[in-house]
Amino acid sequence: MYTKVLTFFVLIVTKHTQGQDVTCEFPCELRGRTLSIIDGTDTTVGVWTFTNDGVTSSYTVTSGSNSTDLLTCYQRIERFLIFRVNNDNEFLCYLFDYTPGMTPISFTFGIGDKRSTNDVCTFCDPQGSFKPFLAKESGQTPTGPDNLPCGTVSYCSDEYQCGANDTLPEGCPPTTIATTTETSTEPTTESTTEAITQPTKRCHKRRKHH
Repeated sequence: MYTKVLTFFVLIVTKHTQGQDVTCEFPCELRGRTLSIIDGTDTTVGVWTFTNDGVTSSYTVTSGSNSTDLLTCYQRIERFLIFRVNNDNEFLCYLFDYTPGMTPISFTFGIGDKRSTNDVCTFCDPQGSFKPFLAKESGQTPTGPDNLPCGTVSYCSDEYQCGANDTLPEGCPPTTIATTTETSTEPTTESTTEAITQPTKRCHKRRKHH
């Protein structure tokens, strides 16, 4: 228990040191999922794998460059997630059109331009090249992405604003493990081992006199 608390404390301190929002997590339903990325021509152009920690994911482009980026959740604002790319000082803004409870999981999202600044209004804006893609669980039949519902954070522009109350689902709730201590009513018996010493008699031999 002490180790878990210490690990959690170190994680919070590390995130604060890096300027990362400690509450930044992608939606709980995405944990452990691998999604195919489909463009407007119904072509699979990438694979997005989400880890179980709720914070990191890997995005692999399967067309063209065939490269993989590690995406770490850096900041969560309304329906936007800002990811740090490969633990460097580069950031990507993702716009999600996501509804919880989908089976199979399928949602449209847009990716802004990669920037060396994490200022929200600089690269989470309607001019940020938010080309729509479709994320869908592997093995499902692709159907091209829908148009994105809006284009910027509610306080960043006079146009294309998303609603301030239009937010992504929260991450997984903390896991609480209840422990029950049972009191035994059975009588306690103690086992005592006693050393039993038998008296020994000296062997006296009678000497015969002739």
